[in-house]
Amino acid sequence: MRKIHFYTVDDEYIKFLLQYDSKVFDSKMGKRKHTRKYIGAVLIINNISYFAPLSSPKPKDFESDGKIRKDPIFLMRIITKDVHGNPELKGKVMISNMIPINECAAKKYDIAGEKDLGYKRMLIKQIDFITKNRAEIYRKAQWIYKQKISEKTLKVVPKYLPHTVDFKILEEVYKKYEKD
Repeated sequence: MRKIHFYTVDDEYIKFLLQYDSKVFDSKMGKRKHTRKYIGAVLIINNISYFAPLSSPKPKDFESDGKIRKDPIFLMRIITKDVHGNPELKGKVMISNMIPINECAAKKYDIAGEKDLGYKRMLIKQIDFITKNRAEIYRKAQWIYKQKISEKTLKVVPKYLPHTVDFKILEEVYKKYEKD
């Protein structure tokens, strides 16, 4: 299997895709401490490279007793162990927000060159988790993709599907993006 890498995605590309689908994960240009990372070619769907954005842990990722919630089909929580062996949430892979990527809009992220050591350690834990769980990520991504593509023919539409990006529309436009 190929090694997984993190990529950064050009903010202009995200703005371009947002013109066609408001559910594209916002890159929060101008409001972030670190550049939003995207997972490298985790999977190929419909002969297209898809990248899934990462998200930070939020209060809704935890039960009222502080335990990490179970994963729904549309995302995968990145759970590692702390120094005491306890589960620790390091982020999420936002499968329902994966986007087709135009090669000119993605740049491999050099984790080794990250100067913030705490952030670097977190990225290493994230990529280790993603590498170990890529088959499950791929399975979920295939499922979401198939459901979204056939959404109009489903007898019962899952609650999360209307919040999933429109893969067909994005597939139609992503090749039109040209970097200046």
